[in-house]
Amino acid sequence: RDTQSGRRMLVGTMRGACVGAVLFLALMSASSIALPVREPTSDKPWFCHDLDCPQFEVLETNSSKGVKYELRKYPAARWVYTMVQFDTEDDFKKAQGTAFMRLFQYISGANEAKAKIAMTAPVVDTIVPGQGPLCKNNLTLSFFVPFDFQRIGPPKPTDPEVFLTEWTEMQVYVSSFSTLPPGPSGKTLAEEAQKLADALPTGSFEASPFLSAQYDSPFRVFRRHDEIWLKKLPAAGNVKVEFLHEALCPYCILQVSTAMPLLYPP
Repeated sequence: RDTQSGRRMLVGTMRGACVGAVLFLALMSASSIALPVREPTSDKPWFCHDLDCPQFEVLETNSSKGVKYELRKYPAARWVYTMVQFDTEDDFKKAQGTAFMRLFQYISGANEAKAKIAMTAPVVDTIVPGQGPLCKNNLTLSFFVPFDFQRIGPPKPTDPEVFLTEWTEMQVYVSSFSTLPPGPSGKTLAEEAQKLADALPTGSFEASPFLSAQYDSPFRVFRRHDEIWLKKLPAAGNVKVEFLHEALCPYCILQVSTAMPLLYPP
């Protein structure tokens, strides 16, 4: 089975899990190593509003099959994240709430400095389908670290299930869309991800997982902004897609056999 099939099935892993876009508070995180993160500028995208958000460079813009998208390059930056496992759609909703509260408590003072940390955007959400016989799926919820802490490093979490990390430089294909409050549903995310996958050149992106980025509070009514991110592969044609047995693992349909570095290493 080829990559074309992989693109058609890209969101299959997420439909059963009802991939919801995560709530929108954000925060900080890091280690104590200085990172080459640029200073915030006054020309940040409008959808960041008054929040710190990761800077990026637009490398190209394209339109295909009615989908407008761009290729962005993000520099290395500090993020904070947590992971929760789930099995079913109901479990996913519960996992989402659990993950959010962990990070919300962190920015509210559950850290070694007892510091209140500013909210940021976006909230980035991804699901890595389980591939073993127990078929546990992993939800990772990540918040960007405010610029004040990008170099000096934020305080360490007191919750052992909240982690600070550094994302290396990456390139992602991005499509944008807008939804009504409180934000995109799992079905909407799946549809938007499929549209972007179908619009991209074959073999140009990682088939699984996809990331969703949300920039707005559930209470914002107008000018809402949501995104789908698909990570760019270094070269075309190097992805082999295999399908697991749906009856054994209903949420674990897609398996990419190329070595794929974790976006959220512990």
